[in-house]
This record gives sequence, structure tokens and C-alpha cells, in this order.
Amino acid sequence: MPKTNAEYCRDYRKNKRENKIKKTAKSATERVREFRARRNALLNVENDTSNSHNDDFTVQNSESDHNDIAMNISNVQGDALIENNLKKSLI
Repeated sequence: MPKTNAEYCRDYRKNKRENKIKKTAKSATERVREFRARRNALLNVENDTSNSHNDDFTVQNSESDHNDIAMNISNVQGDALIENNLKKSLI
């Protein structure tokens, strides 16, 4: 007598569970290396964006009559808050 669909599914699940390959656990060194790599990547992105913001501000200040200095200060303060939040999230 041929197998029913339920029997095929049961056999498939049984075989799949038996042949499952488990990953080896990461060592503490591997976890630390990955964490540091992620942290450094975030810090590099943060430094790149802060450098580009500084360039934008100097261009604005040199081209304008310095009437928008208050706006630039608020932008810098906003960027500082973002950087502080990023640093807190890394800890």
C-alpha cells in the first residue's frame, strides 16, 4: 500500500531532524573581534559624517554674511546629540 501524504511529511521531518548540522559555538575571542569590528565600522562612519558636516559649515560661513550662525550652532548641537546617542548605544 502506498504511503499517504502525512506519512511522507512525517518521514521528511524525521530525516531532516536527524541530518541537521549544528554550528560550532563561537569562542569569546571571535565574539570580541566581531564586536570590535562592528564598533570600529560605526565609529568610522560617524567620523566620516562629522567631517563632511564640518566642511559644509565652513562653506556656509564663508559664503554667507554670517546671518545664519544661530542655525549652524543648532545643527552642530543636533549632531552632537546624535553622536552621544550613538556612543551610548555602543556601550
